[in-house]
Amino acid sequence: MAKDSLLSVISFEGNNNTIIHKSEIVNFNTKSQLIVNQSQEALFYKDGIALDLFGPGRHTLTTANLPLIRKFFEKVFGGKTPFPCSVFFINKVSVLDIPWGTENAIPYEDPLYGIFTNIKGYGQFGIRVKDSRKFIVKIVGQLTNFTNQDILNTVRGAVLQTVKNEVANALKQAQVPVLEIPTRLTEISSIIHEKLNEEFDYLGLECTKFYIMNLVADDSDIEELKKAKSAYATKIIEARGLKESRDIQGFDYKTERQFDVLEKAAGNKGAGNVMAPTMGLGMGLGVGKTMADSMQNTYDNMDSTKNKSKCPNCGEEVSPNAKFCSACGKEIIRKKFCTNCGQEVPVGARFCSSCGNKIE
Repeated sequence: MAKDSLLSVISFEGNNNTIIHKSEIVNFNTKSQLIVNQSQEALFYKDGIALDLFGPGRHTLTTANLPLIRKFFEKVFGGKTPFPCSVFFINKVSVLDIPWGTENAIPYEDPLYGIFTNIKGYGQFGIRVKDSRKFIVKIVGQLTNFTNQDILNTVRGAVLQTVKNEVANALKQAQVPVLEIPTRLTEISSIIHEKLNEEFDYLGLECTKFYIMNLVADDSDIEELKKAKSAYATKIIEARGLKESRDIQGFDYKTERQFDVLEKAAGNKGAGNVMAPTMGLGMGLGVGKTMADSMQNTYDNMDSTKNKSKCPNCGEEVSPNAKFCSACGKEIIRKKFCTNCGQEVPVGARFCSSCGNKIE
């Protein structure tokens, strides 16, 4: 380095798209001048250690304003002996519209149809250096030679890693179906933006904005999801049609299941001849409330029939609660029927052998 560099003015006139500039001058003394423009900071750096930091203004380097450098070199000999050190100019203005895009697909299981999909996306983000010391030590200090593009690529790599980890988590947390992702990009972008700021704080950076411009599954996955959606929609239409049919006929799902039980009971041999014709007629007509009323009448008739019993010995009619015939004195043994399915049950039985109903 030429001798006149010892008295050089150190400055950087760059544009706002340049995040970091490393001065070519590396030897200084206490006669050197440092000019830091607005929206810039200048940091002295040596052997992995961030030393003195200067904000905007014109600074004459003296032992008074170089406390860390003075400590590092123990002393500056009369302002004549140079001290070798790197100077970084850090742009504190936000760098915007940095593109990002996923290279590898992000696996995600659709919460509605249970289909595993591969999602890719792209967008833009913006950054600003929040802590110059931390940023230089964590990122720039690890690169021997670098360009502005190298810095952006390093930051972009951190962004993509966070996007890959958090997109699936954000979708899963909000239970977003894959086919609805395009309508939720703003919400997902906000979640990723917050996560990026948590990660960037470690690097001395701030994520000023983050946008997802597109986030979509592979074409083959989309086709499979559309088929699943179509099949699901068909089932919904059928279910709604069945519900409307029940509403029109005046019965619900529970009543329909009761009709199924009664129809099954009517087909049993032990159910008697009274129930079967009535069930066949009701199901044949396909009416709801009328059929329910018919079933109630059937039960009433069965009860009435049981009440008008006769003595099995002499044929004389006996009262409903009679235990012995008033004409011949024989014990009256009555038949029992299941109140749930109508099946005749033996005397003393505690449960119906047809439907399992408890016999009172």
